[in-house]
Amino acid sequence: MYRFLTVLFSLFYLLMPISSGVVDDKIETFNNEIKNGYECYYVVDSFSNISYSFKVVLGTYQDEVTSSFILVSENPLEFYINIISNNEYYTIDSDERGDYIAYALPLSKDMQILIVDEEGITRFSESIEYYNDAQEFKEKNLLLEIGENNGLTPTKLKGTNPNLSFTVLILVFVIIIFICLVVLFLFLIFKKGLFNSEKRKQGIPQYTRYYTYNNNVNNNNVNNANKPYVEAEVVDEKIVEENVDKPKNNHVYDRHGNYEEDIEIKGNIDEIFAKKGLSRNYSSMTENEKNTIMLELMHLRDNKEISQEQYQQEIIKLWS
Repeated sequence: MYRFLTVLFSLFYLLMPISSGVVDDKIETFNNEIKNGYECYYVVDSFSNISYSFKVVLGTYQDEVTSSFILVSENPLEFYINIISNNEYYTIDSDERGDYIAYALPLSKDMQILIVDEEGITRFSESIEYYNDAQEFKEKNLLLEIGENNGLTPTKLKGTNPNLSFTVLILVFVIIIFICLVVLFLFLIFKKGLFNSEKRKQGIPQYTRYYTYNNNVNNNNVNNANKPYVEAEVVDEKIVEENVDKPKNNHVYDRHGNYEEDIEIKGNIDEIFAKKGLSRNYSSMTENEKNTIMLELMHLRDNKEISQEQYQQEIIKLWS
């Protein structure tokens, strides 16, 4: 146990200079940029603790007073920055390590810089004094450090309003509803789509005719089922043979062997059904599938794609 603690503390002391070195290097770079960029400046606040190092500077360049700051955490990504300006919340992009460095941020009368931890708790807040111009800044702060006045590239602020995404979502939803209402209103005015009575009539299948036919078929089935069973009379086969008349040859015309050869043919039902993905294997179909075929046959007949005789012949096959 003693050896383990010894090794642990040794590693701790070995790593501490590395972390401190990173902090010191970044703060030194920040100080050099401030001195190079501002005409004159002063340090508003600067401190370090076991968690992070923080420094805020106000300075002038071309008669404008701006603020710059640096936040370097001992543990990367452990803290982040929020900036309050004009009653809005902002932040800035962190560097690759997760530290925050900002230059030449414009001042506002309510400007604050907040240091926030991973749980969203504000650990430190710095209020920034507002100056109208560089003259006022120089008059109120006599002990200013002189810089090289080469200018700084302003850091861009990013909005962090937690309600912003929800507000945008609501706005998009309202816009979509408004557009839909406008489209429906235009359809109503110009009688398009469902608001066109002629198209509604064309689009509605002729269910009345199908319902009447199907009703008649069902009623006939019910009537046949309700008829009393009558036992057939047994007749002697010899008597039947004696009473059967011999075939006569004096009828006016011969009966045709196949009725299907005499019906009017307009379209090939097999080809039509194949294109529509329908089957003519009616014996294996359910009642709902037969109803679908029935509607399709009515549609083909009404559109003159098949003849009335084809339609009747196919109906017999369908329901037999």
